[in-house]
Amino acid sequence: RSTHEPIPYDFPPVQTLILDESHHLKNPHSKQSQAIFQIAKQTPRVYELTATPIKKTVDDLFMQLRILDPHTFTSYWGFVNTFATTYNNGFTTTIGKAKNTVALKTILARYILARNYDDPDVARTLPPTISSVIRVPLSPTERTTYDRVRKSYHFANNMPATAASQIINELRRLARTSQKLEALVSLLE
Repeated sequence: RSTHEPIPYDFPPVQTLILDESHHLKNPHSKQSQAIFQIAKQTPRVYELTATPIKKTVDDLFMQLRILDPHTFTSYWGFVNTFATTYNNGFTTTIGKAKNTVALKTILARYILARNYDDPDVARTLPPTISSVIRVPLSPTERTTYDRVRKSYHFANNMPATAASQIINELRRLARTSQKLEALVSLLE
């Protein structure tokens, strides 16, 4: 073991650490992220797997990158100030849209190996995609509530991404109905 902080539980030394669903390690202050960070510092090879490295805002990347390369990614606020817009909402600093995206993509190219369906190596191992649209109507009450929420918000160009995503998430929540589940079961059958 190195001279870094001790790991908070008994974890045997390993040569390779694979972190699945690494987007859950976005909070630099969480006990889980801190424990993984300590283990990763003592592990020669660390890999992170995720389909969604950014769940909400670009600062979600910081801790994932810090775990992979703690010498380069040393300052959360340095990362945020370089790659995100911020605004003060009266109580705290809120992270907004990504900025310097060309520089960010250049940095990420060193750490990310991405695959998609357009990649010939991926495409030949997967069956063809089957796409179906099934329209599931909302009940009159559900439709009224959904339309009221949708119409009550005006999406201005300067609306912070976090506010827009909260509205979209609320609309998604309202659209989760038992009829959708019934349509899914019918489709699977």
